[in-house]
Amino acid sequence: MSVRIAWMLAVAAVLTGGVARGESPVSLGEPMEFAHVGLRLALPADQKVQASRNAAIVLVAEARAEKVWQSNTTVYAVPAAKGTSLEGCKAVAAQVLDAFGKSVKAEKAEEVSAVAAKVAGRDGWSIVRKLTGAEQSLGVASTAWDADASAGKGMYYVVFCAVAGGDAAKAQALAQAVCQSVALSVPVSPSETNLPPLGEAIEVKDDGFSLAVPHGWFVRQAGRNGSPMALNIAVADYTASVYLPNANVTIVPAAEAMNYNDDKKVRTMLDGIQKDMAEIGWTYLSHRATRIGGLEGLEYIAKAKTDGQEVVQIGRQVFHDGKFYTVTLTWKGHDPSRPATAMDKLMTGFRLTGLKAAEVELTGNGPFFQCEKCQKVFTPDRKMVEAAPMGPDQLEFDCPHCNAKKSGLPMVKCPACGKWYVPPGAREMMRGEPPPADTRDVCPHCNTDRIQWYREHRRRR
Repeated sequence: MSVRIAWMLAVAAVLTGGVARGESPVSLGEPMEFAHVGLRLALPADQKVQASRNAAIVLVAEARAEKVWQSNTTVYAVPAAKGTSLEGCKAVAAQVLDAFGKSVKAEKAEEVSAVAAKVAGRDGWSIVRKLTGAEQSLGVASTAWDADASAGKGMYYVVFCAVAGGDAAKAQALAQAVCQSVALSVPVSPSETNLPPLGEAIEVKDDGFSLAVPHGWFVRQAGRNGSPMALNIAVADYTASVYLPNANVTIVPAAEAMNYNDDKKVRTMLDGIQKDMAEIGWTYLSHRATRIGGLEGLEYIAKAKTDGQEVVQIGRQVFHDGKFYTVTLTWKGHDPSRPATAMDKLMTGFRLTGLKAAEVELTGNGPFFQCEKCQKVFTPDRKMVEAAPMGPDQLEFDCPHCNAKKSGLPMVKCPACGKWYVPPGAREMMRGEPPPADTRDVCPHCNTDRIQWYREHRRRR
């Protein structure tokens, strides 16, 4: 294998200056698992995970002090189809440093050390340099090693650390600490594991939304550039040489406003979805009502066989600001249960511009209502209560902010995180009707199943 593959494409962003302060032991955070590349490690505790922009970069994180960049760690993993060697580790470690030096326009690279290293029992190579330029001085360290051939396909790994102020010793200390936390395992398909924790949210301002990227995933596209797809994120499945699972956000203008309580409109929408699916070889499985950012929406599940792979797709659609936003999650396999759970978690990191009113910290015991139209939160006053139509288990309020009629939906408080939200089935609740049988009351802030939480925490008699 040419070990230059992917590395020149996986160059870190240009960094701003800062001054590194005194030496101290490196404190690490909780270990992070990247099962798709067979890697487990911990980051320096002061570094925050950022979204990766390249499949070769499994993890990138940085530390800042008062918005001034201090350090970063980047972790690479690239399969080696023709096997690995110690000489390959040396070349990879050097190439990462060379590419980084070019990206920050370093004028001079002073090699501090280049020595053999052991990482998780594997032979590797570590290089430390001091980079200097017209605007900044950086200490950088790169340690590369490979996977045991018995653990599946060959794989090169690199831990790269950079520190402001030209502090090469600190960069070396960071890299050593991260490498000491490394544990290796056999890479598995990411479709056979649960969705990882969510990291940095990618905001697409022109289209009015943001989506948090799961750890280990990378951003393939952000911004529409004339196409309906506004965001595409994915993770590499090295067991099948595909980018699965992956998630997309697509946006199309709506000819008219969509009311998901209108059965006729929903049926027309589903007919269109099923027709489009059939034309590209997908099979529609089911649908249900859902909520996205406090708005009523629609979820569908479909399956297909593409390029010899069985896949399941879960899509969630919502109407907002004259447009249809559709978030799709495509997962390898035929069972929709794991991707359905993953979709619940992924959607906790999805936000629409203008819906922040539902996320504010509400104090007191309520009651709180959120307007279905303008999304603002209000507490009914006495006059509103007296004017509202009353009946058995029925209470409908007009919005005091935008005057929308009967648009106030009751909010509930999550027993786990304490935040308020509009639960699925809120419209039925307001009318004294039972919610759909398959409705799950999951908090959009912390992903807690509210009903299950009460079952598990109810007082034992």
